[in-house]
Amino acid sequence: MDVCEMRGGGVAGRASALKLRAGCAVLWCLTLTLLGGCSAPGGTTPGKVEGPKPEPTGAAHATPAAATATATPTASAAANNTAGSSLRKSNLSPGDRRAWRGILKWPDECEEAFEQTMGKETAGLEFYELSAGRYLVEIVCTTGAYQGYQFYSYLDETKSPPAARLLTFETYESQDEDKLQKTEKQEMWGLPEFDAKTKRLRILNKYRGPGDCGSLARYEFPEGSPVLKEFREKSKCDGKGAGNPEKWQRISP
Repeated sequence: MDVCEMRGGGVAGRASALKLRAGCAVLWCLTLTLLGGCSAPGGTTPGKVEGPKPEPTGAAHATPAAATATATPTASAAANNTAGSSLRKSNLSPGDRRAWRGILKWPDECEEAFEQTMGKETAGLEFYELSAGRYLVEIVCTTGAYQGYQFYSYLDETKSPPAARLLTFETYESQDEDKLQKTEKQEMWGLPEFDAKTKRLRILNKYRGPGDCGSLARYEFPEGSPVLKEFREKSKCDGKGAGNPEKWQRISP
């Protein structure tokens, strides 16, 4: 019989048995400790001896530096800041117009008119350089039977990101043949011409197809804003032809 399972009679025997079992428990734990664990009498586990845990390896292992790394700007984000500079300004296609609209942001009604009349034929954009990196952009909406209308934007690529804004023009309009009133407009009707040497924009607005009446306006663009330098008009549609618009009655300034 195993000495650890011996039993004695009486009080003295029971005391001796308890001492013997306690000694056996200590001996048992020492033995199991050497083998890797200790199970106390009654089936409980006082503790377990474990070796050092292996370090993670491969892709799953992340160092503190990698865990706290911050994101850096992507190439696409940087490209968005210089989008205006990267787009073409000559030999444009309808696809180029769509790209430029994201920057110049002309009104929906202009784009709808363009798509209905000439959207598949041309880009309808002209870039006139005012100074290095600064442009007057002509945005055609429609050409119409004898003239159309257009918006203008000022594009400044010397800034980062490039800045663009629609321009508002001072002009004159009349509800009849006698009374002209000063007003401001963004959509400009007429036949535009830009002089690359003087940096002036000339717009001849025919009041009807024959051109025997209408207005002539000239603008300069200091600091990128239009300034009316000359406005002439022939108010009476007399059927006698336009003559020389440069000699029409001068209204302003």
